[in-house]
Amino acid sequence: MRFPKDDPDELQAWVDEIHTEMAKCGPLPSFDSFLNRLYQNMAYIPLPSRQSGCKKFVATAIRLSKEYLLDVKIVKHFERISVAYYFDGRSSMGFLKEILGLADDIAIFADESGFEIGLHLEYYTHAVYQKGRRLYP
Repeated sequence: MRFPKDDPDELQAWVDEIHTEMAKCGPLPSFDSFLNRLYQNMAYIPLPSRQSGCKKFVATAIRLSKEYLLDVKIVKHFERISVAYYFDGRSSMGFLKEILGLADDIAIFADESGFEIGLHLEYYTHAVYQKGRRLYP
């Protein structure tokens, strides 16, 4: 199955329309005001059962990086651990099954940090709720 590509002219017209509508709304809130509103009513509940899995996630990320010579960036956030692999295209990527199976969330980006592919994996150590609704994991 193939999907049609977006027409750049149509996308630009859409962006211009959005900018016109935004101008009618008045001044935008400050960044701090935006963040305060975004994080309002957020709750982070520790998930003790995921602590051992967290260690396995990081250890697996490091091991695969060394074994397959992948650039990796690991960041500990308050509520999650992020692993980002950066690499150029490969014909076979089955070796990633192990880490993909441990991840709660996966995102793939093209042309990132000077590489063809950026693979971002998240492992949550806390349940994240906003206004009583569970967002992650």
